Amino acid sequence: MSPAEAETKKARKPTAAEGRRELHDIIRTARAMEERRLNPFHMDVSEALGTADRFFGAWDSIDDLTLDARTLNSLSRVVKMQEARLRYQAQLFHADPEAMVEKLKSFNAAKLGGLLLQCWHPAVELEQLTASALEEAMAYWQELEPIELRHRERPKAQAPAMEQLSLDDLLAKGIVPRDGFTASVGKLRDELQERGEVGYAEFIHAPTYTERVKRAYATSYLITYGYAALQRSEGSMTLRAKGEREPPGEGVSLPLVVPA
Repeated sequence: MSPAEAETKKARKPTAAEGRRELHDIIRTARAMEERRLNPFHMDVSEALGTADRFFGAWDSIDDLTLDARTLNSLSRVVKMQEARLRYQAQLFHADPEAMVEKLKSFNAAKLGGLLLQCWHPAVELEQLTASALEEAMAYWQELEPIELRHRERPKAQAPAMEQLSLDDLLAKGIVPRDGFTASVGKLRDELQERGEVGYAEFIHAPTYTERVKRAYATSYLITYGYAALQRSEGSMTLRAKGEREPPGEGVSLPLVVPA
């Protein structure tokens, strides 16, 4: 239709029969778009709305008004299809995380599985059975113990028996002085009485490790036989001499640490 004919058509009063034909054409075109036989952008929605508006004054029955409503409903579905097509084309160029999540939610399990198979490229390891591999396997199984022997209880390792050091051993190692153990312990007790309450590590400190071991051994003797008291408080240990010997009522095992 030429522009002049279109102006003439607009100038004359539209008839109801022409309007029905125009609206039926719009509805058929919209249905073809819903059935994916036409591109949604094949229709100019603004022009179709103008056509429906031009014939609105010609309606003279309920059926004509119903046809007008059907036309508007069809055009609204076309607009939705155009919006969906625009969203899809926009996602081809830019896919933000939220859009990807929404898109994945719309897929069912079968479609997700198909997409996984399309993008999954597992590494394949190929092994070849050779004569040497068979010989190695045969040797392994021939040397393997029977299952009842493999599951038997293994003997448990025994801890070495504890040994006691004799006086000769202590003398040989230099822990007990040869000039008299009692005399050295007495000197250490006198020193503790002079120093008063003192930290254990500070009291046994000496220039060499051997001397520290000797002082620790003698100090343990003082504690065991009631000549000195050892107190523990918040991870620290303090020593103090007793005025009179107070032997403990029962044996007490008290491990002491010798700083390196």
